[in-house]
Parts: sequence; C-alpha cells; structure tokens
Amino acid sequence: MIPSQFHSSAVLTSCLLIPILCNKESECPNNTNSFNGNITTPLLIYHQNIRGLRNKIDELFMLWSSNFLHLLCLTKHHLCNDEINYIYINPYNLGAKYCRVNRKYGGVSIFVHETLSFSTIDLSEFCNDQDIEICAVNSHFSSYNYCILSVYRSPSGNFTHFLSSLDTILNRLYNNILNIIICGDFNINYLENSNNKLQLDSLLASYNLHSVVDFPTRITNSSCTVIDTIFINKHINMCFSFQSCPNGLSDHDAQILTLNDIQIQKPPAHHLTRRIINDSTILEFQLNLSYESWEKCL
Repeated sequence: MIPSQFHSSAVLTSCLLIPILCNKESECPNNTNSFNGNITTPLLIYHQNIRGLRNKIDELFMLWSSNFLHLLCLTKHHLCNDEINYIYINPYNLGAKYCRVNRKYGGVSIFVHETLSFSTIDLSEFCNDQDIEICAVNSHFSSYNYCILSVYRSPSGNFTHFLSSLDTILNRLYNNILNIIICGDFNINYLENSNNKLQLDSLLASYNLHSVVDFPTRITNSSCTVIDTIFINKHINMCFSFQSCPNGLSDHDAQILTLNDIQIQKPPAHHLTRRIINDSTILEFQLNLSYESWEKCL
C-alpha cells in the first residue's frame, strides 16, 4: 500500500512546486532578488524522465513559461539524432544529447536557457545503449565552472559496466574548481538500501557527490520508488533546495534543484503566441472554411 501523502493526481495542469529541503535555510536568499536594479534568480535545474519528448513540446512550454528554469535535463526522450537536432523548445538551446544507436527509445538530453553560455562535453565514447546513456554541458557561474550531467541507466543494463564507465568519466572531469551536478534516472530505488545503491553511493562519495532527493519520483498503484535523483557537492553548494514537480507528463515526477548561492540576472519577460493544432482545432478550421464564400476567388 502506498502512503497517502505520496499519492498524486493523474494529470496536473501546472507544475506543483513543493519545497523539500533548504540547507542553511536561514542564510538562503529569497528566490528573487534585486541587485543594482536588475532582478536576479537562483540557478534552477530541472530533471525528468519524460518518456518521450516528441508530442509533449507544447505542454512543456506551458509548464516552463511560468517557471524560469535555466537547465532542463530530460532522460528517455525517445528521439533519434535527426529528430532531436531539430527540436525547438523556446527559449532553450540543445546543449548536449545522446540518442540510442541499436535500440529504440531511451536517450538523454540537456537544454540550456538561451541567456546562458555553455560548452558541450562529448561523452559519446562512454555511452552504451541501456548500460549507460549520458551527456554533459559545462558552464561558468560565480567562481566555479559547473558540469551538469544527464544520465539514464536501464534496469536491464549491465550495472558493473555502468559503474566502471561513470567512474572513468568522473575521474576525467574532476578537479577542485569544477562543480559537478548529476541528474538522472538510475533505476535504483533510494528508499531501499540495496547493494546497487550502496555501490553507487560509495563511488559518487569519492567525488564528494551525494544524493539530495528523498521523495518518491515514481508512484504506481502498487509501488512507490525513488529511482530519479540528483547528486551534488554539498560542500560547494552550501545553500540549496529541491522540489517535487508532478505534472502528469510522465509516470515519473520531475525534480527541481535550486542553488541559492548563485544569482543569475533574469531576462525580460517575452511572450510567444502559438497555434494549437489537433484533431479538434482542425475540424473547427474545416467547419469555418465551409461557411466561406469562394466566388470572388474563382
């Protein structure tokens, strides 16, 4: 039986932000501040196993238009290279991605807000369908370089190969001025002290990385698990919070990490008008056309 506090509605029209933890809460700044007349916001990183991005662009746009998010880490986008290279999510740029080579579905991606500069870190040599699917971007905030990684591991993948590859990647990237943040679906339930969890925690702790998500991210009628999580260096990120974001777009709830130590200037709001095209609007368009007189066009 699933505890009542973990039940969520099947579909939510907007992202419900539930503050879970704030480290050194009394010292954390407000989410929005004013500095020299400019409005700033803390760095916000979003992660979700989206289970197919292709038909969810409009819904995601509506979600993100009301929440200023800087980086979007989306796992299991289900797209091939030709598709994801032409995906347009206003106002984000595709920062990094991996698409499966020999199998369907899966894949990982990172979208970066257009106001942020970044560089792509090529990790394709380490990727192997199901075992480890990973991509990364590098960006500079405050006095640190930030490396954000998006990771997916299939429950049927080779766990030993996953750990070995992740260790090699982190060993190559790690240095004293690099702030590494890992977002992903690891298919390891963090509500249980399994051997896989202990091995992953031990590996990441050697790089000063620790999981911060302790709420269920996938809830079904028969189970309640934390298989999606975010790892950060708590010694560098002294003031952070994380939030649950159930939005009905996947059977995995999203997570949002807020790094209050970093304040980024918020760009002016801009509005985008989009035409909704679906079976209902097409029928309405055809009906309206039938009322028109075309004599002057003949």
